[in-house]
Amino acid sequence: FPPSLLIMVAGVCSQCGASKENIRHCKGACDGSVAYCNTKCQLAHWKAGHKSECGKQQVDPNFVLSLKHTNSSIPTVPLQAKHQLDGFGKSGISLWYSDHMGEEALHPHVMMYYGEVNDENRKDIIERPWAAVTNPVHDEKERRDLVHGEAAFNTEKYKSEIEALLKAGIITDTGKKTQIGYYNHKFPICRINIPVIES
Repeated sequence: FPPSLLIMVAGVCSQCGASKENIRHCKGACDGSVAYCNTKCQLAHWKAGHKSECGKQQVDPNFVLSLKHTNSSIPTVPLQAKHQLDGFGKSGISLWYSDHMGEEALHPHVMMYYGEVNDENRKDIIERPWAAVTNPVHDEKERRDLVHGEAAFNTEKYKSEIEALLKAGIITDTGKKTQIGYYNHKFPICRINIPVIES
């Protein structure tokens, strides 16, 4: 049987394409990447192939950002991507320092921020954000059309970070684009392949 459903904000049914105010997102391993207007649509979509997608292995949120192409004296940054919901109830990604490569990989970063390496500073840097690489979609219709788990990625400010996220499989380009903020051009909408972290 398919997993239970979680009622969320407005969205589009993954089976029939209908726009609804109280769309229900799948609570399975897909982490709500699909949504349904009713259980009939959920069962049809489950049988049509969502069953295999929903059971797939989770993607590791940890990755390494290379800074070799920049003027930075530090060649790499160990980071962790965190999938959280914004003020509109839509997905976004923020990047945080990570110790997945061991404490020594963080030493140059600890020195840069604190001037010395000690237990307190090593612990503190793990709680330090690197960047928020997504932006809210301000156009109400375009925001409503975003599927749960999709977000607009600011490739103008965070091109290297987004390329690293794509390479690690943490996000997947959907081929869709939308406008964010006051930029005159559109930005890519990517699917986030890691679960939402409750804030």
